[in-house]
Amino acid sequence: MSRYPTHTHSLSITKIIELSEITRKLHHSLQVFSTSFVACFRGNLHRTGHFPFQNILVKPKIRHLHHAHLGVYSSPVVYDHIAYYGTEDGYVIAFDLSSLKEAWRQKTRGLIRSTPFVTEDRVYIGSFDRNFYCLKRSNGQILWHVNTCDWIFSSPLVLDDRVIVGGMNNSIMCFDRFTGQSIWTINTEGWVIASPSFWNNKIIVGSRDKHIYVIDPWKGELLRKIRIDKRIHATAAIVEGMAWIPTLDQQIVVYDIRRDKISSRIDNYAGYFSSPCVVDDVVVVADKKGMIQGFDKDSLQKKWEWYSEAPIYSSPSTNGEIIIVGNDHGKLIILDRFGNLVEQLQTHSPCRSSAFITEKYVIIGGSGLFVL
Repeated sequence: MSRYPTHTHSLSITKIIELSEITRKLHHSLQVFSTSFVACFRGNLHRTGHFPFQNILVKPKIRHLHHAHLGVYSSPVVYDHIAYYGTEDGYVIAFDLSSLKEAWRQKTRGLIRSTPFVTEDRVYIGSFDRNFYCLKRSNGQILWHVNTCDWIFSSPLVLDDRVIVGGMNNSIMCFDRFTGQSIWTINTEGWVIASPSFWNNKIIVGSRDKHIYVIDPWKGELLRKIRIDKRIHATAAIVEGMAWIPTLDQQIVVYDIRRDKISSRIDNYAGYFSSPCVVDDVVVVADKKGMIQGFDKDSLQKKWEWYSEAPIYSSPSTNGEIIIVGNDHGKLIILDRFGNLVEQLQTHSPCRSSAFITEKYVIIGGSGLFVL
């Protein structure tokens, strides 16, 4: 007869599983901390729109336009000198910035406004053909796709073995990033156009159903569902545990993740589709009437504003020195970090894409892919 209780072995296995989960979370947190830059929408998992590169451009100008498709509302991302983005005629494009030529293109059956998340070997992106795709980065081969039964506007987030994305099928979905198998689904009461943001092992994402969702991405557990009575299309930018979430209904909601409460609400005269960026201690937002504003992240006081004279759906991007955003009159507005105008560039097409900044390039979509 055994000297030990019969449940000892199963208890040990449970502890091992729990320890493994804790280790994985800690390892991922360290990875996020040490690698602030990711080839995804807004440039990092906190979705701050900050690109940590000292750009070599002295005087910004449009150096190249790749105009081989109907238009680009998807925001391009750069991985190893290749720009990846979706097009209005349903292609995923890989564009070599060194040769200024396409590396490959892959056709879907609907327009693409989702921004890709690119890893060392794969490209993840949603389409209006109701499918979510995983492509081989080297040649665009479709490795798997999942039919989600409705359009996907949201841009994905990759965490370890899973990829998470919102859908206009009223859900936030998590797939195994290698196989496409469903891991978990959180149902919402409306479209999820916003992209999921990640902070301290929590997913933060807003919905058009007037709620903010806080999710444990490992367990697929809905931790909090916070009603704010404002529709959300914009992606939360998270700075020091505070999620800045502009809404369609003329208000910015600031959610304190640590204390799990709405910290503040900042009223505005226009709604927001655009997502914020963070420059030092300033959160920059752009609204649907064309106003660009900078708010102190601590006091919430407005520090500056600049009027672009046309609606803004593009999200501002920064490298800490300049802020760049497009408007619906085809202008690329470039401000310094204090809100002063540096340059305006005319593209002659609405710019609803958001810029991606590297050491050598600034790229943004409009009638095609603009390379600055």
